[in-house]
This record gives sequence, structure tokens and C-alpha cells, in this order.
Amino acid sequence: HVRSKAETDAAAVEAAAAQREPCPDFAQFDGLFGMVRDELRIGRRQVLDFANEQEIALGQFFILKGVTAYVAEYSPIEADGGGRRNARLRVVFENGSQSRMLARSLSAVLYKPENAGRRITDLEGGPLLDRDDSKTGWLYVLRSRSDDPWVREHQMVLHKIGQTSGSVERRIAGAAREPTYLHAPVEIVARFELERVNRRKLETALHVFFHEARLDIELLDRWGEPFRPKEWFLLSYGVIEQAVELAIQQRLGGYRYDL
Repeated sequence: HVRSKAETDAAAVEAAAAQREPCPDFAQFDGLFGMVRDELRIGRRQVLDFANEQEIALGQFFILKGVTAYVAEYSPIEADGGGRRNARLRVVFENGSQSRMLARSLSAVLYKPENAGRRITDLEGGPLLDRDDSKTGWLYVLRSRSDDPWVREHQMVLHKIGQTSGSVERRIAGAAREPTYLHAPVEIVARFELERVNRRKLETALHVFFHEARLDIELLDRWGEPFRPKEWFLLSYGVIEQAVELAIQQRLGGYRYDL
């Protein structure tokens, strides 16, 4: 009943990979997972089968048992007796946990069929948007008219970027009752009429592009449940206008927003 060395090594690898603990600074990674989801939705990244250990590197994303994992730290260590290199990792998971494991351990669990290991590709350099004759409507930029002191102080650089297929005025008619509008009336700063552009993908592309400037607050919805508005950004209008023009011209992929 003694297990072979191969079985013992495999068990040790899986045990090391399974040891997770709460990630103490998860707040700095949380936004990355949301950004990757958006980039997958608009086709800037893809999900592929995990192929080999060389795909594991600093800043890479993987999917393990349906949970997205991010390689936050990668520290190479000396080769073993067989000349194979390895690295000590810090892997952060989208559920708020982390694990410190060897690259070879992560590779082993990603390979297992029952773990459904996948890798998420780097950003694609192709077009951000699909041209679509049936997709028309408006992209709009709003400014809050809230009486909240903080909002009033930052009013000129706090903007909401959204889209609608119909009238913008009708879309914002009940703003004061909705947490997505910060429970306050809003004013229309600008609107862009879209023709043959998928407005949802345009909106998502802009949200991804300005991810670092996204407003991070928590409000209560009409049922008293916590709600985080996702369409408000601390940006000057001029920067938004420039990004919209680049996106419509299919050139936004060649730029990065720098705070």
C-alpha cells in the first residue's frame, strides 16, 4: 500500500497549490479582474487551453476551476538537479484569496482535466469595435448635479459615460431615484450619435480604457442593498472626447490612459 514517488510528488504539488489564504491587499487587484472580464467581452483577450509551463509569467491570467487567477509576483529560483528552472509565485484569485506556490505546482494543477485549467491571452492589437449596420444610438457624457459636498467639489472632473438606443433625456428622466446616477439629477455634457457602431462595445471599450480613473464608491439601491456605480470616472471632458474620437476611428487600441 506504499504510494510511488510519482504519486507522492503529485499529491505534494496539489496540496501546495491548494493552500490559499485571504489576500490582505486584494483591493489593489480587484479592479484588474473586472478589467479582464470587460476585455474578454469586447474580444481584446481570449481564453485558450493551458499548453505549457512557459506560459506562466508575471502579470499573466489563468482560470482554475472556474476562478480567474493572476500571477502577482514571480521570483525565479535556482534550477533543480535535472536542470529544470522554477519560480516562486504569488497568485491572487478573483475570490479574494491568494496562494504562494511554485510555477511547476501551478502548471501541474492547470494541466489536470478536472480543474479545467485555461489561460487568458494578452491584449489583442486588433480593432476594438465591430462595425454593425443595425447598431445605432447615442453615447452620452453626464455630469452630476448632486448637493453632496464631495461631488460638488469634483463636479467638473466627475463624468458618467453611458449609451442608449433612444432619447438621452428619456434615459436620465428618473436620475434622482437611481443609484447609478448617484441619487441626484444630472446634466448632459455631450452626446455622440452613433451610426454603424456597436454602442455597447464602444461603451465597454471606453470603460476599460479609463479603468484606472473609475470612481470607487458604494451606495444603497432602492431596496437598501449595496450598489457600486460602474460608469462614473474622474476625468476632464476633453480627455473623454479625445478617447471617443479615437475609438470610433478604431485607433484607441494603440493608446493607454495614464493617470
